[in-house]
Amino acid sequence: MSLDPRNASGLRERTSRAAIALKNLVRRVSLAATRGSTWQVQGYDGEPADDVELFPGIGIYARPRAGRGEAIVLKVAGTHPVIVATRDDSHHIELDADETAVFNSTGALVRITKEGDIVVRAKPGREVFVDDGSGAQALATKADIDALASWGKLHVHPDPSSGSTGTPSVDPPSADGTLILKAK
Repeated sequence: MSLDPRNASGLRERTSRAAIALKNLVRRVSLAATRGSTWQVQGYDGEPADDVELFPGIGIYARPRAGRGEAIVLKVAGTHPVIVATRDDSHHIELDADETAVFNSTGALVRITKEGDIVVRAKPGREVFVDDGSGAQALATKADIDALASWGKLHVHPDPSSGSTGTPSVDPPSADGTLILKAK
């Protein structure tokens, strides 16, 4: 049985389109713009693709700096592009096995160590907030408590009968700080 050249060429064309579509189901792209839940990617089918849906993990959402980062895009049902993974490889840290870190380009970091400690580090000159939703409050440091203890040692109250109570005879307790939350 011989093939009609017209049918063979049509088959090649359909096969080529199918091969290209299959190749484009998973693609590594550059992130052009990130805003809201749909982003713009560069490098998908040679043109920028707008309104590409972001499909992040539960409870974690991160946006790379403008014009930075890469993404892995899947075409769901062959037509709808969805971002399923992102990264900005220009900033990374070394982790031991069984460690997790969340960080950004400023050096701010939350790290869960393999021992189970949680390390929180702000960018130098910035602050760390622990907030229950009603507003973060400043925490006393060991130096604050030590200064208060020094003040207490020297503090005297007037006594109406003798004029003064004198210096306290008992040292105030030392400020050991919490064993759970530590700061510098």
